[in-house]
Amino acid sequence: MVIHTSRFGKIEVNPERILRFPRGIPGFEHVKRYLLIEYKEGKFNWLQAVDDPDLAFIVCDPLLFSVVYKVPEYVFKSLNLSDENELAILLIVRVERSSQKIIPHVQAPLVFNTRSREGMQWVMDKKEMESYVEIVEKLKAAG
Repeated sequence: MVIHTSRFGKIEVNPERILRFPRGIPGFEHVKRYLLIEYKEGKFNWLQAVDDPDLAFIVCDPLLFSVVYKVPEYVFKSLNLSDENELAILLIVRVERSSQKIIPHVQAPLVFNTRSREGMQWVMDKKEMESYVEIVEKLKAAG
């Protein structure tokens, strides 16, 4: 299948690579299908909407920012996960053009079932943040 994007032009896509968000991403509930696009073999990637050529998020592995998540049971159930090895987590990041700062959205990671290729955005309140998010100092120091 071919998708059209404003950033990358036409892209030939294997339909098996499409990630589905049955409830959408908060604020973009109408968009259910995305494609993960590797960006210049770097640490950041694009999560490109399949059905909206202008919608794409910059994403990365949380470990890039020394963030580790302890995922609660209700998230596993929401994704129909039985094995934690089938769980993948990505952070949406924002780039402040004026200061060139990269700001990760730690409080709302994207979580995926790699087997079914379905995902959701896990939006945490302050209490959940305290319970399920850890900044790993060893990784932070290693830079």
